[in-house]
Amino acid sequence: MSASFKQVADIDLSSYSSGEGWAPIGEINVRNNTQYPNPFKGSYDGGGYAISNMNIKVERAWFGLFGYVNQATLSDIHLKNVFVEGTIYIGGLIGQAD
Repeated sequence: MSASFKQVADIDLSSYSSGEGWAPIGEINVRNNTQYPNPFKGSYDGGGYAISNMNIKVERAWFGLFGYVNQATLSDIHLKNVFVEGTIYIGGLIGQAD
């Protein structure tokens, strides 16, 4: 979760559209009213390429392309045709950033 990544082509996430859809990069799991954070802490350079057809439909928190990031560097990311539905800490790119 602390590595560096560079996108080198467009990405189509339509194959992740059934059920809850896309599972976020970095998350906070909640079990027995206790939070277990596992944030993305690395860097992601989208290289100007598109990430398209992302679908998320959940009844939980901390969802987006990245669910939870902490001191991460995200740059040049282009989202197209994104649908996100959830409870709290929900976004197209990031659910929660610290």
